[in-house]
Amino acid sequence: MAQSIVAAVEVCILSVIMLIRDRKLFDMQFLNGIVRIISIAGFTVLTAYLAVSFFPLGAHDRGFITLGSKLFFIASTTLTVHVCLSGLFGLEEARPIFRVLKRLVLRPVKIQY
Repeated sequence: MAQSIVAAVEVCILSVIMLIRDRKLFDMQFLNGIVRIISIAGFTVLTAYLAVSFFPLGAHDRGFITLGSKLFFIASTTLTVHVCLSGLFGLEEARPIFRVLKRLVLRPVKIQY
């Protein structure tokens, strides 16, 4: 708990210092981005909660196949929703991922005879 309190105080102090040095830092574009990120995070948390509800990890789960398949389903579903929503909300951080996926999907196929 002490570490969380210290981290929160540190964030507040650093935010004040940043605001003093650059008054235009927290403009409407920045706040709009923060709201979009928080919205995406909320949907991502909801997706992770639903995925864990459908495939709960229990103490009786043993073995790589059982645990691995549940973990893969939970992680892949959460990651997919997060990346797709980031793209839909227009976040710049998602653009490189979509660029790479587009390059992989639209890559020409070479057929040799």
